Amino acid sequence: MGMEKKAALTSIGVVVCYMGKLPEWFPLWVRSCCENATIDFLLYTDQELEGLPDNIITHRMTLNRLQKRFSQILGFACSLEAPYKLCDYKVLYGEAFQEDLKDYDFWGHCDLDMVFGDLRKFITEDILKSFDRIFEVGHLSLYRNCSRINRLYREEGALFPWHKVFREKNYCGFDEHTGMTRICEINQVRTYRKVVCADIDPHYRAFYMMDEDSVNGEMAVKNYRHQIFVWDQGRTWQICLDESGRLQQREVSYIHFMRKFPVSMETCLTQRRYCITYKEFIPLDRELTPDIVRKYDYAGNCVVHRLEYLFNFLKHGWRAFRKKELRLRIKLRIQRMKTVNRHCMEK
Repeated sequence: MGMEKKAALTSIGVVVCYMGKLPEWFPLWVRSCCENATIDFLLYTDQELEGLPDNIITHRMTLNRLQKRFSQILGFACSLEAPYKLCDYKVLYGEAFQEDLKDYDFWGHCDLDMVFGDLRKFITEDILKSFDRIFEVGHLSLYRNCSRINRLYREEGALFPWHKVFREKNYCGFDEHTGMTRICEINQVRTYRKVVCADIDPHYRAFYMMDEDSVNGEMAVKNYRHQIFVWDQGRTWQICLDESGRLQQREVSYIHFMRKFPVSMETCLTQRRYCITYKEFIPLDRELTPDIVRKYDYAGNCVVHRLEYLFNFLKHGWRAFRKKELRLRIKLRIQRMKTVNRHCMEK
């Protein structure tokens, strides 16, 4: 009996646009991409890069050229003064890079402040066949590569209409809950919403996962007083201690850390495992134990957490006031709260 031919995997191309000096942890991001060899990553940047794995395909691009390309697609001169505004433009990638993405069944977008685990374990063939949009967050979302989905951003439903978003110089959250999520809900786009990543809340010094994206109840985020997050030979984990002090672990699709801190690059790249803490990347050359978790976590009390959140709220509020975007931020926050409440009522 001859061997059965293995079915080809659904092809996925994930786009990243990054302008300026690459972050210090970029080699770790590259290493995590390399471990996902069946997924291609298309990196558009103004930096000169060499020695990358075959599944990271680089394209030289400047912010000015991107602005011209987006303007041509939109039919008017769009606003793209700073690289952070690119977050709103992620939804255009299917059209903007259509020629480069033509051979993929799904295209997506992601960030660089993250390391991937085993993505195919969480994005299965059954999921790809059943849904047109996978996940609802800017740090990783996938879309079926077809004309209807690629132009979905032009449909009604967003808090801010697309033609206003791309004339606005400040970030409007169009790639996430106030934009594409609302559009997909209203237009009944089949969306896979299960939260399977570790999305770290930047408002706290301790590494706590954000739970706003898990309100549908399919996979409620659970934080522990003692917990760390680990990359281990192509897989990512939440390692924690339960109420009895016993070591527990849960595999996640990736870790989105949203921080800037030092990296022991040489040792992290050579070790099979490293830990991402609130202040640095730490190579781990020993087996994980409860003592390791206690050593590298940051377990503050509830009062400290509330004070940290209040401090960050006031800091960002003052910054928004000075930049004359406070009204926009308040509107975004109110809409985010409404979305969370609506999902809670649906549970």
